[in-house]
Amino acid sequence: MQGENTGSDSEEPVAANVDNKLEMLIKMINEIMIEVKELRKDKKIYITEIKEVKEENAKLREVNKMKTKIEWLETIEDRLEKTDKAKRKNNIIISGLKIETNDDSKMEEKINEFILQKLEINTKKKLRSGPNSYVWINNDLTENERKIQNIIREQAKEERSKNRNCKVIMGYQKMIVDGKKWNWDNKTKKLKIEDQRPKNLNG
Repeated sequence: MQGENTGSDSEEPVAANVDNKLEMLIKMINEIMIEVKELRKDKKIYITEIKEVKEENAKLREVNKMKTKIEWLETIEDRLEKTDKAKRKNNIIISGLKIETNDDSKMEEKINEFILQKLEINTKKKLRSGPNSYVWINNDLTENERKIQNIIREQAKEERSKNRNCKVIMGYQKMIVDGKKWNWDNKTKKLKIEDQRPKNLNG
């Protein structure tokens, strides 16, 4: 009888050891499952982030395409402007000259006579005396050049409204206000006051 009791007692530690190992295994499985769930969450987050990055890259590519198109259009506009300007180079516009005829040939003859009589008059100047004192002779500007000159004219009016005694001299794509030079900047499409500070020649 004593021998039988001894045998059952020796089996109890073995069963307890198996139970402990089983609990540890279950615990490890549960931890792994939790980690897998976390990884799945992270994967979803990463997928979302990758999708967003791809969308941003697609937007950037579209923006770059638009920039390229804009630059191309600006280049074409610049070429057209230069071509138009070259065509108008030797043209002049006479405003205020009254010619009482609808005949093109007679009109051309009258204009030629007027120009020949007034060849000593500089362009962009108003005839100061005589019957044609109301006539202006100007260079033939392109549409873009006319827009720029209109902007400069409006700026000149604004400067005069600020100070009636100021001296304003207008030129081609520039003006001088009380000795300060304003030049047209094609990049910013605005008039800029010229920096008149002395340059450091020594760098």
